[in-house]
Amino acid sequence: MDFLLGRFLVAASQQFDPNFLQAVVLVVRHVPQGAFGVVVNCPAAENGGLYWQRMTRRRHLGQPPPHWGGPVAGPLMALHTDASLAEIDVLPDLYFTARQEHIARVICENQHPYKTFLGYAGWGPCQLEHEIARGVWRTAPASVVQALSQREGLWYDVHRQALASAASFLYRVKHIPPDPSVN
Repeated sequence: MDFLLGRFLVAASQQFDPNFLQAVVLVVRHVPQGAFGVVVNCPAAENGGLYWQRMTRRRHLGQPPPHWGGPVAGPLMALHTDASLAEIDVLPDLYFTARQEHIARVICENQHPYKTFLGYAGWGPCQLEHEIARGVWRTAPASVVQALSQREGLWYDVHRQALASAASFLYRVKHIPPDPSVN
């Protein structure tokens, strides 16, 4: 089923849950029993680096600190591009793992792009579908580049992408320019 697997959930501008203000969540799993994903645009506080150091038994000089993946506690997890260490295929060339030995290899070998996460976002059966129907989330296609991006402003880009997609579907518009006011 996994029908939202590999898609972004972008928090609507009227999102009132403080955990998800301007959040972009990449859906890692979506089955009848529920769904989970990770917030890809929220670097964790620096204390997340201490966990990272203990897990890899070395300092993370020059490497990105873990991201805050969501309000549900869990093990250190990673999105990465190394197919040999994949547990879940999220997108073509983007994989998810929570196995500590795989994460240690992804981090220590540092040969492939990756992003680590502390925590995740989770939903029970039909909960995510109800939130989408109520307008709490908009969906948009995800890309490997966006999911692994470290730059600020991802929410604005993906939110605009989701709105343009919805508008083109609803109004059967073939093209919406990035800035219609220039017209």
